[in-house]
Amino acid sequence: MRLKAQITICGKRAILFHSFFVDALSLEKKERSGVAGNDPQEWKRTVLKTKENQLYVDPSYIFGCLRDGGKHIRPGRAILQVKIASTLLVVDEIILLDRFLPKEYAGAGLS
Repeated sequence: MRLKAQITICGKRAILFHSFFVDALSLEKKERSGVAGNDPQEWKRTVLKTKENQLYVDPSYIFGCLRDGGKHIRPGRAILQVKIASTLLVVDEIILLDRFLPKEYAGAGLS
């Protein structure tokens, strides 16, 4: 049996994320605007946004949150984490957030 659901996730806490790309592992020296570990311009290179400057997250972030939430649900003696991990599939390519990048930063990031 296959079920498909469309959900909306609401929360009270800020969502903080960092997109890790292969460029971060490059052995070449790059010009930085700050010191190692504290580059104030790094977010501009790694922010996930659409061409319309709407912010989004990778589907694996949502899958991980739902899977790890299964640790806290106990139907009987077991936890749901293993069942969630083996059956859940997030089908969207990107998960859009209800937030847009401010106009003054429109040229930043990956499009």
